[in-house]
Amino acid sequence: MNVLRSINIADDRTREDVIAAYRPTRKTLQVVRAVCGLERSTATHVVAPYGAGKSLAALAGITLIAGEPSTARDLRARIVLVDPDLAAAAAEASGPTLVLLLHGACPDLAAVLSERAGVKSGPLDKVLTEILRKARQGSIARIAIVWDEFGQHLETLVREGRPEDLLAVQDLAEWAVRRSEPRVTLTTLMHQGVYHYTRRASETTQSAWKKIEGRFDTLSLIDDGVDALEMLAEALNGCRSAPDAAAIGRARAAGFFSDVTDDARLAEILVRTAPLTPAALQVLPSLAAQVAQAERTMFRFLADVAAADEPSTSLGVDALYDFFAPAMRSDTGPGGTHRRFVEAETALSRTETDLERQVVKTAALLQLGRSAERLKLPRSRLVYAVAEGTDTPPDDIEVVIEALVARKLLLHRRRLDDISIWHGADIDLGQMVAEEAARLAMDSDPVAALEQMFAPDSYTAPPYNHARGITRFAQARFVRASDLTSASGLEALRKQADAEDALVALVIDATADRPDLVELARALPPHLILALPRRSAEVGSILAELLALEVLLDRRELLATDPLVERELKELKAEAEAALRQSLERLMNPDRGEVVWLSGPTLHSFAEGGTLGEILSRLFETRFPQTPKIANEQVVRRKVSAVTRSARKRCMLAIIERTGIRALGYGGATSADASLYRTVLERTGLYASSDGAWRWRVPSELGDLSMQHVWREIERFFVDPSDQPKSVEDLIDRLTAPPIGLREGVLPLLLTAGMVAFGRALALREVVDGRARYVDDVQPSLIEKMCEEPKRFELEVPALTRSQSRNLEKMIRCLVGDLDPQEPDLLRGFYDALLEWRGGLPPTALSTRGLGENADLLQPLLRKKAFDPVDFLFRELPRVLGEPALNAATIEGVATAVRQIESVSSAFADRAVDVAAAIFCRRLRGSPRSLLDAASKWAACVPLADEAVRALDHEARGVLARARTAVNVPRGERGFVTQLSGILCGEGFEAWDDRTADIFRDRLEKAVVRIEDAVLEHADGSDAFEPFLRNKLATIFDVYGAKIGNARLIKYLDEIYKGAS
Repeated sequence: MNVLRSINIADDRTREDVIAAYRPTRKTLQVVRAVCGLERSTATHVVAPYGAGKSLAALAGITLIAGEPSTARDLRARIVLVDPDLAAAAAEASGPTLVLLLHGACPDLAAVLSERAGVKSGPLDKVLTEILRKARQGSIARIAIVWDEFGQHLETLVREGRPEDLLAVQDLAEWAVRRSEPRVTLTTLMHQGVYHYTRRASETTQSAWKKIEGRFDTLSLIDDGVDALEMLAEALNGCRSAPDAAAIGRARAAGFFSDVTDDARLAEILVRTAPLTPAALQVLPSLAAQVAQAERTMFRFLADVAAADEPSTSLGVDALYDFFAPAMRSDTGPGGTHRRFVEAETALSRTETDLERQVVKTAALLQLGRSAERLKLPRSRLVYAVAEGTDTPPDDIEVVIEALVARKLLLHRRRLDDISIWHGADIDLGQMVAEEAARLAMDSDPVAALEQMFAPDSYTAPPYNHARGITRFAQARFVRASDLTSASGLEALRKQADAEDALVALVIDATADRPDLVELARALPPHLILALPRRSAEVGSILAELLALEVLLDRRELLATDPLVERELKELKAEAEAALRQSLERLMNPDRGEVVWLSGPTLHSFAEGGTLGEILSRLFETRFPQTPKIANEQVVRRKVSAVTRSARKRCMLAIIERTGIRALGYGGATSADASLYRTVLERTGLYASSDGAWRWRVPSELGDLSMQHVWREIERFFVDPSDQPKSVEDLIDRLTAPPIGLREGVLPLLLTAGMVAFGRALALREVVDGRARYVDDVQPSLIEKMCEEPKRFELEVPALTRSQSRNLEKMIRCLVGDLDPQEPDLLRGFYDALLEWRGGLPPTALSTRGLGENADLLQPLLRKKAFDPVDFLFRELPRVLGEPALNAATIEGVATAVRQIESVSSAFADRAVDVAAAIFCRRLRGSPRSLLDAASKWAACVPLADEAVRALDHEARGVLARARTAVNVPRGERGFVTQLSGILCGEGFEAWDDRTADIFRDRLEKAVVRIEDAVLEHADGSDAFEPFLRNKLATIFDVYGAKIGNARLIKYLDEIYKGAS
């Protein structure tokens, strides 16, 4: 047996025995191709564990292109059996080859290359130039650079902190891949991936190396497949009886040799790999690669063990365990096999016979997966692995396995048929789990637990969904048979089914042979589907066990008793979860043909044909025949994303503000909202050009009958009058429920379009604090809210005759002069006009009384903050005016009230003139005078130089000053009283109310009295004071004469006069 422990490419390049030891395989020939320059890239990383043969494969590649002709010819003869194309390409290669061999760390890459190539040293770029010149001068056809142990170079750069030297590798790789004449290959050989060597470097260094790594292709050589088996067959070249078809069948039934599909080829391999048993042959390559140095260790096993034993002695999996046990013991790193080794040794220490030890060792290796995870090991596989190729009967092995299980050296999970090395605690966990499961089976709700742990997926209908541009699906939920037979449970299922496209009730505790359930399904609507397994799913017991394990895992005191308890419970939990999934799969996956669907009177048996998608498609076509096709999956869904929601709002705003414009202003746009416009509104025909004008179409103009039905439903909602407010919730229900079944995501767009297209007299109200209030501003966010919370909204559509519509337009013109061309809704147009008019009135215009009969009637209505145009026009206004809604008399009454209210400032000015005239005329006594004349005459009675007058307050001096110049005041009497209002009240007439008029009278009267009293206090007897004195005496006579009578007053005055004289 020709077995090599290791090679050095430079030292062994000329050794024919080394080259002769190379056995071509498909994977190692990739390395040969890379060295020869026959791969796609000429810069290649080769990654393989120790002993995988990467160096020998690289040496084979060098030999093909630069070795001795006879050695190369022999090598091609072996390669042609595996890869004829490679052998032919190597034979056709002509011209000499320059081979540059590098090894390990090269601190000065340029110096090493110059030495290997025999050129002048210098910087790397100069050295590469010299190598190229030498090659061309020597007519060299190719340059092969092979760098063995390249990982050492990377480790050295990272350890010594010289990441900048990586650039030299990058420069070398770029130089190699850019050369065509001569062709240059650069092949690096490493034991592990690049990240393993550079993971401790800085992020900057790792980032730089990722860029360099991009210059290379990577080949990974881990060969435990057919090539490895054939390599072992060639190395052993043994001989034994050829296995018959039954033996081959037993191997395949046990799950061995799945990679070898040709029975004849497998039989040949089994013959030539004696004395290895079939199981040992399967395990050896992967075990050697995982815990040792791959092929190198594998061949050492053949040399040390297989060659030393008697030819008639079979080597089973237990022999592999004995040989690799030291490697497994020392494999303590992450993903290592040390723990599995300890478990196996613990079990072995308690075995009694050689056969028991053989079974335990075999089980230990057969359940060993990559990174030491545990593989499932069926009992039949273990029996085959121990028995096949030996003289031990399978029945004896079955007995041994039972004994090992009984003594808890092996654990057989019978539900999953999985055998593993027992590594649990001495606590009887099985009994604890059984007791806890029994308790939970009585107390817990299995349906709730299943929904939480294994929520079933929905079932879709691809044919229907593709045809309708929608994602419609049948929701699934677990139920018990008792849920179906109880009235309350069945009613709850009915309601849920009605709210979904369809509902599949997965019955966990009954089977399809229950006649009562079959009869019950006939009375149910077809979209409430009962899913019954053909045989019991056994969900209840497994679920109870799983719940019990979760409870036990939460008991910290139990876990603290033994460090292995938690691990064992977790593994039992994983086993229970797997078993439960397998049971539920029979119920939830119709494709397996193990479940029956009862949809109304129809029974769907998937075992006899008919796919899930076809069944649901027929159901949805029957239940939702009028779903229009809207080809936009972003919005045709129940809930849209935040991005789609934003785009939808922009599209809704365009509908509101740009109706009538070509393509709503989206012509040529590629934004998300433009896509919504085109798919939802334009391609469906809702908004289109007609005779050169863009408008909303009426339902009869649409080609899609389903969209016609939807659009007519929306039209009726916004157009047809009703005695009572319409429910928005009812509209949403009609659009989302069968037979239409629109998705909620598209509703805001369609309702916005419908409101703009058909809304001519609408009153949309929102319920706030228990009261329905008119929506004063319809924005996209409000329409979205209306679709999401339809219970809060109602719509009233009053019955407007053509005459009433014209009168309503007249009323709008009376308020603001003209109609808003962008507002087709007359009620909203009236509302906006009234608010605009009301906003331009003086603050007291709606609270001042006495402006006129009509104004007095309408002011209480117009003062309301929560203003509803329908209530105002059709209920309140007719009640106040005593006229029918919106007739000619009503319009005239409103117009009169508007004029009266608008004249509030003039009314207050007239009242102020009357008040001031009365005050000034009364002081002068005599014939009536005009306000300005009376004020001027009165002011003339006040001496200009009177100090007492000058000392008066601001108001009194202001009144006197304005009275002296009254005849010259601009705008006459109106201007004069405006000045007095500013002095006495601090505001103009536009801010007056009824209380302000009384304040004006009082303050003017008092100011005049203060002036007169000041003048009379310093009277000097001139005639100028006569009016004030006469007025004073007249006032006294008027006041006291009324109280004591004129006769007594005259008597008192006479007595006073006589006493004074």
